[in-house]
Amino acid sequence: MYLVLAAATYLLLVSPTLSLMCTQKEEVNILNECVKILKDEMVLSENMADYCKAYQDWVQCMERPDNLWCDSSPLKGLRYFVSERVEFDKKTGVCHDTDASLLEAASLELKRPETDLKSVTFESAEEARCVKSLNERCVNKMRAYMREHTTGDCGAINEYFRCFLNNSINCNSSKPLQKYKNMLLEIGKEVKMSFETSSILKNLCP
Repeated sequence: MYLVLAAATYLLLVSPTLSLMCTQKEEVNILNECVKILKDEMVLSENMADYCKAYQDWVQCMERPDNLWCDSSPLKGLRYFVSERVEFDKKTGVCHDTDASLLEAASLELKRPETDLKSVTFESAEEARCVKSLNERCVNKMRAYMREHTTGDCGAINEYFRCFLNNSINCNSSKPLQKYKNMLLEIGKEVKMSFETSSILKNLCP
């Protein structure tokens, strides 16, 4: 028994895979998993090149420490994923989707109290909430992936997405978020690589 305890203690102290925080490689894998989810679950629109541009603008904007929430935010960029499979009906204010669970999530999102979406440009607050619910679904799947593939609570990622889903939180004052924000600039290269290797998106991103 003592040998088992000693071995476990040694592994906790020495093995990087048992760290209580996510490693950078794990965080890159988590974000890439999210990109795969978005590509798998939504039909890519003809405006994918516009999304690439929006993403690149966002990365450049993130380099400015005074402005985390940029006009070309990832939330705005997700508009370009909403096409045939997910449609926002301006007349009824409902997100239509063949997936009942996604439609239900979007409907619940539309019933929530008004949130601060001034930093994101949409045609209406309802459209913004519709797209936000799609992103929230991706984040929830990402968190499940994180629990399955990592040890510890990955505080920087949780802090980032708490802020991401509710931009009324002061993101710039968060030390874990600052750490993750800097890491996003490196992760952006990984995302760009996944775009370049996709047969659907090949040659769209410069």
